[in-house]
This record gives sequence, structure tokens and C-alpha cells, in this order.
Amino acid sequence: MFGLTAFELRYDRFGHVAVRCAGGDVMERHVEAEPAAAWMIEARCGAAAGWLLAPHAPADVAGARAWLEVEVARRTAAAWERHARALAALDADLIERLTHRLRTDVMTLGTVAEGALTGVFADESAEVAAELRRTSQEAQRRMTAAREVATVLAAGSTGAPERIDDTLRAELEGAGRDATVTVAADEAPWTRIGGAGWAAAARVLAAADRLAAFTIEPDEDGWRVTATAAGEGTAAGERGEAAAAPPAAPPPRAAAAPPPCGAAGGRGEAAASPPRAAAASSAAAARAAHIVVAAGGHADVSPGGVVLVLPAAVG
Repeated sequence: MFGLTAFELRYDRFGHVAVRCAGGDVMERHVEAEPAAAWMIEARCGAAAGWLLAPHAPADVAGARAWLEVEVARRTAAAWERHARALAALDADLIERLTHRLRTDVMTLGTVAEGALTGVFADESAEVAAELRRTSQEAQRRMTAAREVATVLAAGSTGAPERIDDTLRAELEGAGRDATVTVAADEAPWTRIGGAGWAAAARVLAAADRLAAFTIEPDEDGWRVTATAAGEGTAAGERGEAAAAPPAAPPPRAAAAPPPCGAAGGRGEAAASPPRAAAASSAAAARAAHIVVAAGGHADVSPGGVVLVLPAAVG
């Protein structure tokens, strides 16, 4: 490429850090706070920034600079388009949850209250009390899930860095889980999610008993967290973007809109049947996906688990 024997393309849509997208053997880590090399050029598109690094200058410096400017603009446009689609789906789902599903809960509460006042349920007080508790708890969980996403949307890309693996392990330990967390990298993975933060997403994932293995690995958009159910393979396919010109990157894949938010189930609940456990895990994966999408990341939820791509940060 432009006469270079080694190079790295680094990029970040938020302009906070330099994430390796292609190439290698120039800087040590996947995520660097400040890019540096014997030869380096930078291009910006709004807040987004991209860098081309090499151990020496290319034969065609002007061509390399022109290519980098086009590549940064292309990646930025593609990232914002994908994010806009995901946010539109997220907004629609949150409104649906806060109107249709909560309206059903309110109707249930109204019916039970009216029946209790008129004596209809005089012989079923225990069952009625249990239904009231269930409906109230479900409504509270849905409102909490919506509020978590709202705090992330309001905070944008601000917030303190959180170490992805340590936070996830802490939440798993708090939930009494024995799931495995593997970091497939020679560096500590960090993310920056405002508002409720990565801890909120990790908490609902930890509450999903069916998710038994978590793998954290580099992604061209930050860090990829793959959560798989017991007995399942990869939760969802890897994703990536192709470069408009060298260096080549993985082929594009359309980002899937995250499924609706849902309750992940409380800690200490009775063990659920396999179908209920699968539904609870799917709801937890969707809720975590909503938080990550609101922070500018993306997600792919499948019956076998979930793949979350978190924005990168430096601790």
C-alpha cells in the first residue's frame, strides 16, 4: 500500500482514542490513547478521527493523505447511518414498551383492584395478592430498563472508563454465577458508556443464567463481547466494514436492530424451565444491547446469545 511494507489504520468515531482497524506491527496495543509512529498522518470528519501510521514515509505521501481523508469520511458516514437506524428502532421500542405493555399492566391492576373492592375475589385473596406483586414487579423492571437507556442517551459518550472484564466478573460474582470470562487480547479492555454505564449492561447479562460463557476480543469499532448460552457455539457472526481501498477489511454486515427490552429476572428467583430460561436470557441480552446501542455501539442478538461491540476507551 503506497509502497509501505508495514502500516496501521486507526480510527475512532468519537475521536477519543485510536483503535486499530487494519494492518499492524506499528503500535503495540489495539487501543491507544495517542497514536505515534515514525511517520503518521491524521484526518478528521467532525468529531471522528483517523490515522495512518508507518515506520517510514510512503512513496506517495499525497496519495496516502487523500486516501485517508476519503476513508475517514466513509467510515464516519457508515457509522452514523448504522447508529441512526439502530436508534430509530430503539426509540420505537421504548415507546412501545412504555405505552402498550405498561398499559396492559395498568389494566390488570385496575381490574384486580375493582374486583377486590366489590368482593369478586373474596375467596382468592392469596392468588390476587400474588398477581398484584407480579404485575407491579414487572412494571417496575420495564421502567427501570427504559430509564437506564435514557440515562445513556442523555450522557452521550461522556462518563468514566470502565474495565469490561473486571466489571462483568464483579456482576457475575454478585449474581452467584460461575460463568467464564475470557479476554482474547494482550491488554486490558476498557469502554466508556455514560449514564447507567457498562455496569448496568453487565448486571442484566449476569442475571441471565443461560448465558454461560463470555469472550472479549478486539473489534475494529472497539471491543467485542460475545455471550453464548450453555451448549451453544458462537452467538452471532462477526461483523466489520470493508475499506473503500487498501487496506482491506472484513466485508460489511448490516447491523441488526436490538430486540425489545424485557425483564431479565431477579436474582434469587426459582429456577426457570428451559423455555422460560431461554426467554429470560433473550430479554437480558436485548436489554444489554439497548444500553450499548444507546452509547454508540452496536449489537447482534440471536437465540444462542448476543454479540455487543462496545466503544473503546483507555483506563
